[in-house]
Amino acid sequence: MRLYNKYQKKFTILALVVALLVLSVGVKMQSQYRKNYLSMFFDEMATPVRRAFNAVGGGIENVWKRYVFLVSLVDENERLKKEKEALFEKLLQYKEWQFEAQRLQKLLSIKEVQQTKHIGARVVSIELTPFLKTITIDQGIIAGVSIGMPVVSPQGIVGKIIEAAWHSSRVLLITDYRSNIDAVSQEGRISGVLQGYSYRQCILKYVPLTDNIKQNDILITSGIDKIYPKGMLLGRVTFVEKKESGLFQHIEITPAVDYQKLEEVVILVGDSKK
Repeated sequence: MRLYNKYQKKFTILALVVALLVLSVGVKMQSQYRKNYLSMFFDEMATPVRRAFNAVGGGIENVWKRYVFLVSLVDENERLKKEKEALFEKLLQYKEWQFEAQRLQKLLSIKEVQQTKHIGARVVSIELTPFLKTITIDQGIIAGVSIGMPVVSPQGIVGKIIEAAWHSSRVLLITDYRSNIDAVSQEGRISGVLQGYSYRQCILKYVPLTDNIKQNDILITSGIDKIYPKGMLLGRVTFVEKKESGLFQHIEITPAVDYQKLEEVVILVGDSKK
């Protein structure tokens, strides 16, 4: 008892020290726990923000990549489109050359062209009016063209030269009323004079009522006029009328040449042996 009383004060002080130490450790632990809890709380609150930011950043990156891809795709399509157009134009040009070569081959295969001196020409313009039916070609005096020369195509007689300039000439078509050509039917050998009548028609004049000419008969040049070679195609009989009055039949002829589609012609200069 005396011993306890002797050391009571010391035990009390020691107990207080131990209690303070324990309290200190508890406070520190509690403080550390609070710190970790707050840190976790703020981390938890910031996570959605970070996720949203990352998502937006990734989305922007994806949008940019898609934009760049689409721009390059548009440029590529534009380039391919231009290449396609260029190839299409070349194809059209090649086809046009092919058709032109075929037309020229037909022109050069005409017997009268092979047997005579000739000049090839392109049609520059076509004048088809009630009072004038002519075409203009791109060859003239410089090339050897002169007035009166016959002009032909693979389909038949086109007309004759009525005007000649240095580098162009004008051709009077057989449908012009001023054109008169000695003609004969291929089958019945019925002769007459072919004269221009209208836009797409000629008439065969001076055929007696007694001559038996009929529809669809072929009409060719007789060669009597010394202008057009003999035997070249003029057209086909499309209408025949024998009037009660008068001496001659009314006969309409459709020319063999379609002047609206005429692009190249040949001018017959003369005998190749001359």
